[in-house]
Amino acid sequence: MKNFLLTSIIAALLLSMFSCSGSGSADYQGIDTLSLTGELIIPYDHIKTPENIYASDDKIFLVNSPGVDTLIDEFTSNGKPVRSFLSKGQGPDEAAFIFSSYIEAGKKRLMMVTTPGELRSVSLEADAQPLTKKVFAYNPDKDTLNFSVKTFMMADNHVLSAINSDKGIFALFNSDGTFDRILAGHLPESDFGEGLPEYAKINFLQPAGAVSPDGKHFVCYFGRADMTGFANIDGDSIDFRINYVAPPKGINVIVGDGYISFDFGDDYTYYFTGNVTASDSHAYMPYCGMLARDAEKRNKDMAAGEIEPFSLIRVYDFDGNIVRVLRTDVNARAIAVSPDDKNLYVLTENDDQGYYIVKYSLPGYN
Repeated sequence: MKNFLLTSIIAALLLSMFSCSGSGSADYQGIDTLSLTGELIIPYDHIKTPENIYASDDKIFLVNSPGVDTLIDEFTSNGKPVRSFLSKGQGPDEAAFIFSSYIEAGKKRLMMVTTPGELRSVSLEADAQPLTKKVFAYNPDKDTLNFSVKTFMMADNHVLSAINSDKGIFALFNSDGTFDRILAGHLPESDFGEGLPEYAKINFLQPAGAVSPDGKHFVCYFGRADMTGFANIDGDSIDFRINYVAPPKGINVIVGDGYISFDFGDDYTYYFTGNVTASDSHAYMPYCGMLARDAEKRNKDMAAGEIEPFSLIRVYDFDGNIVRVLRTDVNARAIAVSPDDKNLYVLTENDDQGYYIVKYSLPGYN
C-alpha cells in the first residue's frame, strides 16, 4: 500500500492503536514475566468510543474519539460513572479534536494537544468547571521549527516535543516557548533508508509518551522503531537518554518528481504499540516485536475468540532498564497505571462485547 508523507502523521496515529503480542526481543530474557488475571469493571454499555485511558489515585478517565459530543468520561477506580465533560466544538472551552494527550495526575489535569505547537490543560477535579487553559505556546524567536502533535510538559515547565526538522526529531523548550536544545537527533540514513529527507523522518518516529504523576520523569517510544526515550529532572537540568535497538523496518521510500511517498514492505514490523503510561516510579509499555501482517492477524483472531487473548507489557525503571514483564489475559488497546503502581487498567475490545475496561491488581516491587 502506498501513502504520501502529507498524510503519514494521521497514518502513524491510527497505526499506533493496533495492539499485539509477541515473544519480544532478547533484551528481557531472564526478567520475570507475571501472568495477571483481570476483573471487568466497566462494561461496554458504559463506554462510548474511547481512544485512550488514564488513571489518578481514585479515578479513571477515558478520552473519546471526536465522533461523540463529549470527549472525556470519568469513572471511579472501581468503574462507577461520575461525569462526562469537555464538549466537542470550536469554542474557548471546547476541543474539536485531541491529537494527543496525557494525564498530569499530580496537578489533577489532562494535558492535550489540539493545535500543533500548543499545549492545553483541562481540570480533572470533579468540583471544578471543565475549562481549558493554554499552558504552552511555541515562540519561534530565532529558531523556526515545525511542531508535530506530540508535546509534553514536565515539572518546572520543562516542555519536550517532537519536531519536523532537519535538526532532529525531539527537542526541549523553555517555559516562555522558546527553543532550548535538541534532545534526539536523526537516525543514520543507512539505518532508516536512503532518500528520505531528515525533516520527514518524524512521520515514522512520532513519540508515544507519558509524564509521571509527580512530573519528574518522562518516557516514550518512537514510532515504529525499537527505540525508547527516558527523561529525568535532576536539579535544574534534564537528563535525557535513548535506548536505540533497531530502526523502523519495511518502510520503502519512493522519490518522485516533486514528491516523496512510501509503501510498506513484507518486513514492516510493530515493536511497541498503543500508549505509554507511568507511575511515580515506573513506566509501562506494551511490546509487540512482530511482523505487522502477523500481528494484525493475531489481533483479529483474539477479537473473534479463535485464540486466547493476551498482551505483554514491559515495565521499566526511569533509567531505561526492564524490571518485569506483565502478561495480561486480554489484548490491550490502551493501558493506565495508578500513581502508586498498585493497579493497572486496560482498555480492550472483542467482537462480542465491544470496548470494556479490565482492572488488575499489581504485586509490589522488591
